[in-house]
Amino acid sequence: MIIGNLAMRRKNELITISIFIALILVFSLVNSYWDSLPYANYKIGDEIKGFPVDGISMTITNFSISQTNLPFPNSSMIVLNVTIHNLADKAVYFNQSGFQTKFEQAAASKHLELTFRTTSGGGGSAYPNNYNDWWGITVFGGPEFNSLTANENIGGSILYVLTPDSYISFELVCKSTSQQKPLFNVNLAQG
Repeated sequence: MIIGNLAMRRKNELITISIFIALILVFSLVNSYWDSLPYANYKIGDEIKGFPVDGISMTITNFSISQTNLPFPNSSMIVLNVTIHNLADKAVYFNQSGFQTKFEQAAASKHLELTFRTTSGGGGSAYPNNYNDWWGITVFGGPEFNSLTANENIGGSILYVLTPDSYISFELVCKSTSQQKPLFNVNLAQG
């Protein structure tokens, strides 16, 4: 009887250890699989559906570089011109608390990062001033802007100030704060 109980206890311990090891292996496989999945690649003019939030899309139409009227010496203002589009068949009201809650939750978990290469071979990244407010997107609709009707568009821009000059390439990267892998990438050298 004692030998039977001891054997049963050992068997239960082995099963528990096996389950624990299996869970660790499954977690590792899922993580490595996620890192191997390709992420979405876009270029200027491509519509990025579901960004900033579901039911809306963003399209980068062009970008420009300016060195004038900047507070830092040898800095550049990078302006990405974008179009925000309501994909839904009904109006979206940005000033409603339900939308604001959904938007703030999405903004808290993602950020837009401008990565760049310079002629000296160096690279880097820069963040918008406030990516919790349209991820740095300034809408051209003025203070009265608070909704988009079905299928309506509105223009906007994303502004970055970078201190190095002589840029040769740019990419806009959207990352989740919990992942190293981008959610999507926009190659600004392609149009």
